[in-house]
Amino acid sequence: DVLETLPVMICLLTPDYHVPFSNRAFREKFGESHGRRCYEYVFGKTKPCDFCEAFKVLETGEPHHWQLAGDDGSVIDAHDFPFTDVDGSPMVLEMDMDITEQKRAEQALRESEMRAKASEEAARTERAQLVSIFDSMDEVIYIADPRSYELLYTNDAFRKNWGEGIGRKCHEVL
Repeated sequence: DVLETLPVMICLLTPDYHVPFSNRAFREKFGESHGRRCYEYVFGKTKPCDFCEAFKVLETGEPHHWQLAGDDGSVIDAHDFPFTDVDGSPMVLEMDMDITEQKRAEQALRESEMRAKASEEAARTERAQLVSIFDSMDEVIYIADPRSYELLYTNDAFRKNWGEGIGRKCHEVL
């Protein structure tokens, strides 16, 4: 009963790929096995999947974690554990979580960070171009904070007449 109510998809796999048990979450995602092998009803294949790592636990006797990317862009986070049936035969207990939305959110965040980085780089390039233009001019140019009158930028013409000035108040320099 507990396994039926968990939001995690759980199934048992036999070494010949049959699924003797799956909980409600698993059935809702993949449907009923009706005696078919996992690769038949989950993936619609006629033979075991090349990408399947579920049965590594039968070889190693150790739990195994892996992720499965579906053709539809979905991502399943799988945790497999060695399990023994009541008659002593080996099985795999698999716990799966659909992490598709998490992966999409991570990808969106990476793309957003890349756009922000590109935007910052463009702003730096633009600023460098403006500084180059301002420094090549004979006219005195400076930028000051309108509240504090602190100099934030001075061009070459300003610096030739009054020195650097940045960080000082306009009335202290001019």
